[in-house]
Amino acid sequence: MGASSLLDELDIMFTVIGFGLVVITANFVVLPHRDIKLLPVVVAIWALGFIAGKIAYKQEMLIHLIEIATLSAILLVLARPAGVDLQDGLRMVIELARPSAPFFLAGLAITGYGMGVCFSGCSLGVFGVYFIIGLIVIIAGSKHARAQGDEHGLRAVSYILIYILVLLVATSIIGNL
Repeated sequence: MGASSLLDELDIMFTVIGFGLVVITANFVVLPHRDIKLLPVVVAIWALGFIAGKIAYKQEMLIHLIEIATLSAILLVLARPAGVDLQDGLRMVIELARPSAPFFLAGLAITGYGMGVCFSGCSLGVFGVYFIIGLIVIIAGSKHARAQGDEHGLRAVSYILIYILVLLVATSIIGNL
């Protein structure tokens, strides 16, 4: 494995984690007040567009800059409800973060790395191992949320799983798997 393929894997992992963070943040901040069922599907297709752009134009820094700017803007909008200044909005996100959120981020990181490995040309077996381990970590987060009676954490699990599975299905339909 060369340095180039490792950077490609980490690049795709960053995209999967970043857009997964949008799903998690939206679940804990926006969705308690509104129930948006298609959010993980829309975010997965959005992430797929960036992944496809990164694969097609590997050396273009503009794609990375657009992705970082887009993620930053969306996370700031989600973290700052109307009428709340930025510092109070970020404090609210930290307070609303459930104890199960680190499980969700770890699961996203593992499955995101597995997708990066898959796109870099490794076998589907390697991807399957990372995918299964990532799902196990996310399910452990759901057990943790259930044990604490955290209904927002349980809803986050379903949205994260929908996000990952839609990303996987859309990628396989396009033919990258």
